[in-house]
This record gives sequence, structure tokens and C-alpha cells, in this order.
Amino acid sequence: MLDKTSSDRPERRSALVAHELLRLNIDIAALSEVRFPDKGNLNEHGAGYTLYWSGRQSEQRRISGVGIMIKDSLASKLETLPTGHSDRIMSMRLPLDKNQHLTLFSVYAPTLQAEPVEKDSFYSELGRLLTNTHAGDKVLILGDFNARVGRDSDAWNGILGRHGLGNCNDNGRLLLGFCAEHQLTVTNTVFQQKDRLKTTWMHPRSKHWHLLDYILVRKQDLRDVLHTRVMPSAECSTDHRLVRCKLNLQFKPKPKRKGKPLKKINLSNFSTEENVVKFQADLEKNLNALPDLDNPTPENLWDNLKSSILKSSEVTLGYTKRLHRDTDLKDPISQQHNWWEDLARITQQCADIGDYRRFYEALKTVYGPTHQIQSPLRSSDGHQLLTEKHDILSRWAEHFNTLFSIDRSVQDAALHRIPHLPLIEELDDPPTLEETITAIGLLKSHKTAGIDGIPPEI
Repeated sequence: MLDKTSSDRPERRSALVAHELLRLNIDIAALSEVRFPDKGNLNEHGAGYTLYWSGRQSEQRRISGVGIMIKDSLASKLETLPTGHSDRIMSMRLPLDKNQHLTLFSVYAPTLQAEPVEKDSFYSELGRLLTNTHAGDKVLILGDFNARVGRDSDAWNGILGRHGLGNCNDNGRLLLGFCAEHQLTVTNTVFQQKDRLKTTWMHPRSKHWHLLDYILVRKQDLRDVLHTRVMPSAECSTDHRLVRCKLNLQFKPKPKRKGKPLKKINLSNFSTEENVVKFQADLEKNLNALPDLDNPTPENLWDNLKSSILKSSEVTLGYTKRLHRDTDLKDPISQQHNWWEDLARITQQCADIGDYRRFYEALKTVYGPTHQIQSPLRSSDGHQLLTEKHDILSRWAEHFNTLFSIDRSVQDAALHRIPHLPLIEELDDPPTLEETITAIGLLKSHKTAGIDGIPPEI
């Protein structure tokens, strides 16, 4: 990501990479040679991605560095932040459906010219992290291994597929031995395709294309891999091509809010004048039957009025009944067919006449309501992701206590420059009956009832 000052490549390549990922609809990307100092994150708001990286210390020469770029919609589902283990290995654990998890590693292996000690250290650390991974987790290792594994699928049965490329070198034998030890498969060699959809890097002198960037999975998880191929159209101002892997995995959905749902008053019964008169008479009777209060505070008065309205609504209007669309004791198939036909007819009719409120109500009937939960927050030091409700509320309290506890000094001259407006003493008086009627008349209909359960129509 960072180049020398003499480089002609564009600055802020993280933004360029993020827009290319968005164009190709890629959820998570592992990046090598990031070369950012220390550890941190960067949000690319324009494309909707967040980059997490792990590199060397700022005073060291930055020749490596790894990163993970993830969509913001998925970043909000993370239970823990990505962890940087070194300038060559980074990991992240993603929650999946059915109480499963995916542990993803972003790696950058030493080059062929590196010292053997450095190579052994890299694979030893990666092996240790892989061994400490939860046994039930799915594992995905992505990155630039600087190795050529060749095409000898007979010698490396179960590790290499039948569609490898080129010859194997020393780094390739190290990688294959690592895969054999940890029961991993190189997905790049599994699928039959053209060579240009396999090779990822061109040698600067010989101009020959080689396969150096790999995606590894556990052998038992190979059935989750739909396809692995190179995307030649991705332009990220780098000498390596982007490798895309499609997986058949479902992320853990957001939990639904628990609690007893509010009953909805059947406002369709308000369409007849007879029900309106009956509701008004019953409400007047309930209000007259209320006992006199010793302490008539606004809260007590409102509680009495609310209970009277809800009681009259239940008696005269009733509540809506939510029936399952497939429920029919006589002919369930015919009932279901008729239900879908009626809903399609109503949806199309609302779209034709421009009744968007009923149109979206029909769509919500098909897809169901959306459930929003509280998004996770980071701790004050930024290293921990808070997901529990109590921790999130405590973090917000800490934030606002810090924000408003700062001592600020205001000069008297600045206070005198503020224009003074005349006092409106009428605001101290309680609202009149006419003002109350006007405020109620300005309420919009067809809106969801509040916490009291009383819709604005009533």
C-alpha cells in the first residue's frame, strides 16, 4: 500500500482496492505487502469497506505487512476484531449460521531468497496458530506464499488437484509439506480453467506467468468451495492479480428482538359511522366511571385516559388477527395459491395507482419485517469489540461522561455578543383546549402506534 516517494503508482491505493472489490462484489479480501506501520484500521466510506492491517514497527524497514479488507455490512457482525500476530500473519473469526465459525488467515510468506530460518519461523508460527484454532471451525488461509507448488497431484494426493501449473520449487515443497501436516488443500489447483485464470504474477525478466498466491482450506471443507479463479480485470496498481474464491457459507443472521408484541387495534372497523358512535359512547362511559384522584398529576391523568381508550378500543373495535398464510384446514394448497394471487394483485394495483404505503406493506408481508439490533462498539482503547448490551451501554456512558466533564472556559465578551431574545412568558402556561385540538389534528395517519399502543387515528 505504501511506496517510495519516486513511485509512479497512485496514492491511497486502499481506496482503489476498495472500489475494485465493490465492483467485483467481494466480501472479504486478504492483502499482502501492505507496509503500513504497527497495527490499525482504515475505513473507506466511499466504497463501504474497512481495512485492518498488521505491520512492522514504524522505526523498522517496512518490507512486508498483511491486511484484511472487509465490507462494513460484515464488519458489524464480527464478534472480535481481526488479530495481527506479526507482520506476516493476521487472523479473523467470523460467525456463521448453525453455530459455526470461520477462521480466516491473511498471510505473506518469505520470498525464495529469504533465509531458511525466516521461512521455518513463518510456517512454525502459522502451524501453531492453526493448531490452536477451534477444532470445529472452518479454516481459510489466503495470501502470497511466494511459492510454486507445481502439478504433481499423484505425489500430493488430496493436497493438489489435477489442474496445477508449472514446476515446484523449494518454497513450494515447504508449502506442500505444511499442507500435508495440517490436512489442507490448495483450491487453486482443483478447478479446470485456462492458465490465464490461474497465474497471479509475471516474472519481471523472463515475462513468464506463475502461480504464487493461494487459497487453502481444510480437506473436509473443500465441499464449501464453489470456485477459485484469478480476476484479470481487477486493476489495483499491483504486480499481483486478484484471486477470487466463492464459498457456500451463510453468515450468522442478526438475532430477532425478543418480547411480547403489542396488539394492534383493528382500525378498519372505524370505517363505519356506527362503530365510531359506539366507540365515543363507550369511551365517555369509561371516563365518567373513573374515580376522583387525590393527587391528579399529569402522569396519573394520562394513565387513566390511556386505559380508558384502550379498553373502549378493545370492546368496540377489537384487535387484528395475524393468520398464517398457509393455514386452511380444508384445502391448504388452494388457500396458499389464492393468498399469493390476491397479494400479487394488490401489490400490482398499489404500484399502478401510486399508493406506496400499501405497496410497501404488501412487500413487508412477503419478506417479513426487518429486525434491528444494537451494533457493537469498540472499547475506549480501540482494541476490543463490545457486543454485550451492558458493555455497550457502559461504553456510551463513559463516552458522554468524558465528553461533558471537560473543563471549558468561556470569555465574558463572547457571552455579551450573543443576541438576547425577549422572553416568551406564554410558554409557561399549560396548553389550551384549542391548541391541544390543533396538535392532535396535525398527527399523521397510518403511522405505527407508540409505546402506549394507541394509533393516531383514535
